[in-house]
Amino acid sequence: MVLSPGMVITVVVGRRLKGERPADIFNRIHDAMIVLIDHFQTMSILKAGISDLTINGRKILGSSLYIQQTPPLYYYQSSLMVDSDKSLIDSYLSYPLKEPAYRQGRSHETFCTTLAEEGFLHSAGFIARLFNEQLALRLSLSR
Repeated sequence: MVLSPGMVITVVVGRRLKGERPADIFNRIHDAMIVLIDHFQTMSILKAGISDLTINGRKILGSSLYIQQTPPLYYYQSSLMVDSDKSLIDSYLSYPLKEPAYRQGRSHETFCTTLAEEGFLHSAGFIARLFNEQLALRLSLSR
């Protein structure tokens, strides 16, 4: 992961429900993020791979999840490329050993995009404030 200005980093710590799988947690959080972004501007964001969000088959968000058994907690983190410089990624990261099928052998720069590149009119600061104010509420409503 390469962090740079123009990215929104999100951390969610929560209690895992009985029988809840990692995919369930990713889906719940990502669905809430998509609803929040689409409320201001429809972006046709889709889930892809295990834990990515995409627009037009190009990655805008990568995430990871740590699950603790006792107590049943999870730690989710993600980076959303809003208006970041994605050319930095190839400068710092090698091509991955494993890749999702939808990557199709593309370099980081052609595999990834940003919300701004796809026409989103709001800044990373706007998204950070939106997630800070609304994401926990959306997640509590989705349970």
